[in-house]
Amino acid sequence: MTFINSAPIQRAFQNQRSRIDNATANFGRERRVAGSLLIEGIGRTGIDVRFPVVFVTQPVMVFGQQLDVNEHYDISIPPQVEATVSRWTSRQADPNNVLWTGCRILATTRGHTTQRQILTWVATGIAIDADTAQLGSTMDSI
Repeated sequence: MTFINSAPIQRAFQNQRSRIDNATANFGRERRVAGSLLIEGIGRTGIDVRFPVVFVTQPVMVFGQQLDVNEHYDISIPPQVEATVSRWTSRQADPNNVLWTGCRILATTRGHTTQRQILTWVATGIAIDADTAQLGSTMDSI
């Protein structure tokens, strides 16, 4: 009985798999990115966000809110945050393709004047990897 050394075949298969994985990373796939920011006090503010990926379809934005640690809820003046995208940051790859790289979020808060709330946003859409872009957290006071 003759045995075949399978190590070279396995290495070739792993190398091919790596090449396929690297190529696939450059194709668009559904991605979800998120961030949060601390809002102190009440009023209105605008926050510029840069996505860590490049969306090839306009992303869907979802917002959530919570009180900061050690903040107390007062039922007589409930905390509220309203948020919306006021402007998209994009570039035109060619006449038929728009790439979304970020947005400006407008936020309005109500409640106690000294409260601290955290606004969380999530962007979902078809995206490709960006060049080492960093998301980071935006801290802004209003």
